[in-house]
Amino acid sequence: MRPLQLPVPTAEQLTALDELYRRTYDVRERTRAQMVLLALEKHLKAVEIAAIVREDDETVRRWLKRWMAEGIEGLKDRPKSGGPLKITQAYEELLLTCVRLRPRSLGQAYSMWTLQRLADYMAEQTAIWVSYETIRRLLVATEIVFSRPQHTISSPDPEYLVKKEVNVCSQNDSGITPLHIAVSKCNLIVARLLVGASAEAVEIDDNAGKTPFDEAVKLAARYDGPEEFSIIGQELYLYYPKGMGRSKLSHTFLEKRLKTVGTIRNWNTILQLQKMMQR
Repeated sequence: MRPLQLPVPTAEQLTALDELYRRTYDVRERTRAQMVLLALEKHLKAVEIAAIVREDDETVRRWLKRWMAEGIEGLKDRPKSGGPLKITQAYEELLLTCVRLRPRSLGQAYSMWTLQRLADYMAEQTAIWVSYETIRRLLVATEIVFSRPQHTISSPDPEYLVKKEVNVCSQNDSGITPLHIAVSKCNLIVARLLVGASAEAVEIDDNAGKTPFDEAVKLAARYDGPEEFSIIGQELYLYYPKGMGRSKLSHTFLEKRLKTVGTIRNWNTILQLQKMMQR
């Protein structure tokens, strides 16, 4: 996920944030001011700020966006008194337009909408701040319902999700998809089935902005051995510069980690078999 591009703050803005942080008796407002100060002065990312203030990174991004849109007043709670905020017809029409588009096509850093993300985006575009529950009600009125993520698989069959015609792009509360899990467990069979059911699953971000491909790269980086490998179709090609006998990537290790059964042939044997087939 691309980091937010915060503007260069003026001296007045920094002073206002510092005063709010030091003088407010509202713990929530103090935390929000701290989020913005850490982003502006320390140039920390939302994930890093979230770890400091003990919030999730989505919450940090929400308050940074509100500060950019409204300044210091945006960090304060909305007044509870008075009539309810009026949702205009233009707001509803824009909401329906946005929910039917991919977030990335609107310049957002994530690939799928959530109710909170829609609420934040609509606030940036219209300056009308509503809760995600209000967004949900507006969508339900037009027969648009966000499905709940699938958290468990009730069958050990690796093809269960595909056979059941479940949405393999569904995400849990952390934004994690079945493909994220399959890759993190090095389950090549399940990963291949999920990608075959929906190629879109490869591009889906979790709440930390990581795609399944990012997870695969991270796992590969953990191994610093000299071997090189490539997967083409159903075959795994391995190069052992120091010989297979001394490598950690043994036949048994690969079968165990990839959860599959296979046979290994060295390249000379493959070339000899090829010659035999050409006779």
